[in-house]
Amino acid sequence: MTVELTWESNDWKLDNSSSTTGLVAPIDARQASNVTNDFSDYVPAAAEDPVLSGSTGQDGFPAPYGRNERGAHAAAVSATMLYGDPRFFTDEDWRHRMLAATAAPSVLHSLTSDADSTARLVMENRGIGADGKTADGSVLITRTAALATRSISYSEQAASIELWTASVGGVAGKDEAQRPQVAFLRMTVDLVREDGTWKTTAVTPFEPLVPAPPAMQEADPADSFADVGVPAMRLRLRDDAPGC
Repeated sequence: MTVELTWESNDWKLDNSSSTTGLVAPIDARQASNVTNDFSDYVPAAAEDPVLSGSTGQDGFPAPYGRNERGAHAAAVSATMLYGDPRFFTDEDWRHRMLAATAAPSVLHSLTSDADSTARLVMENRGIGADGKTADGSVLITRTAALATRSISYSEQAASIELWTASVGGVAGKDEAQRPQVAFLRMTVDLVREDGTWKTTAVTPFEPLVPAPPAMQEADPADSFADVGVPAMRLRLRDDAPGC
């Protein structure tokens, strides 16, 4: 999808948008499609569109989020995106800096240990080197998007936010057995209010909500996803004036 913007009245305004056929990844064969009623919690009355708020700090990670429910939702969305960033798996220094910037100090050591183990397992299983590529130059592809958010619990000191997410993970290259696949998960992000912002204490996946795949639509070849991994395609946080 391409969105064209113009700068008017000291803000970016929508001028035009267009869409073309996108990259179609197969749904994980282990996940059966849910029945219609399973999605009832995600009707508009019960879910919010995930809108990233808060600006990016000098360290490249989210600046403080507001001390309100919207700020907690935004922090939860950012957490799921950061955990789905390819650098989470391929760049130990980036992973440690990200966790130091976003995790509560009380759980930083355990979260870092768990994250290192997860990243190491993914890299070994996929045959990925430190450059994010396999021996034949294929690229690790990971992306996570939040489709909806809702509060499980909220106070000014702690919050638990559930998200419905769609993620793509795999290797873009000639090995079709590792072709990027789509996974739909319910994620719960637990947060506490520390250091003037929302800090994560846990990011936990639960059972998936899986839509039916498009009828008569074949998945794209693995190497078609290679461009999705380039730095220019990385998602950026929206600039917004945070309130603490």
